[in-house]
Amino acid sequence: MSEFTWLLGEPALSPFRQRKLLRAAARALGRSVDDDPPGGLALDARFIYFIESRADLSPEAKDRLIDLLHAERDVAPPAGTPLLVVPRIGTVSPWSSKATDIARGCGLEGVLRIERGTWFGLKGLDDEAEAIAVNPVFHDRMTQDVLDDAEAGSALFAHAPPQPLERLGRDPAALEAANRSLGLALSADEVEYL
Repeated sequence: MSEFTWLLGEPALSPFRQRKLLRAAARALGRSVDDDPPGGLALDARFIYFIESRADLSPEAKDRLIDLLHAERDVAPPAGTPLLVVPRIGTVSPWSSKATDIARGCGLEGVLRIERGTWFGLKGLDDEAEAIAVNPVFHDRMTQDVLDDAEAGSALFAHAPPQPLERLGRDPAALEAANRSLGLALSADEVEYL
């Protein structure tokens, strides 16, 4: 049985990137992008690190991870509507592979895996419908997922047995069904080609 920990890191966006995201969010909401700030929105973003370890991290190991990841002690999560963007559940990002290797090389043998996400705090939204409308601005649904809170990050480390091989026929309806159920995002032209 493994243990799960999360740490907040340093700010994730440059002022330029932050303004670009705010303009895109304002556009998605049908608000003016020429306002300052765009659409009357405010944004804060921090890296968030999810750690899977063999056992609870000792204070020394946690301190070493904080130093290694440039995480911050006693920092509050970004205020506003939270959007925690993480690599797609069930995948291991290239960043994770390298960071985990580095952590082990630094003597943190109890660390099984480290994954990084971004915690966005968006202020100025009127309701849940607006949060849903701006969601696509902050993540790529092909490669990323959005979590409700940091504790949900434990899903990144779920270990599922491999699924059995499944074969599909050349029937376009079967390809369409597989496209929807597996989230392949194939276009109509690609389905026709296959």
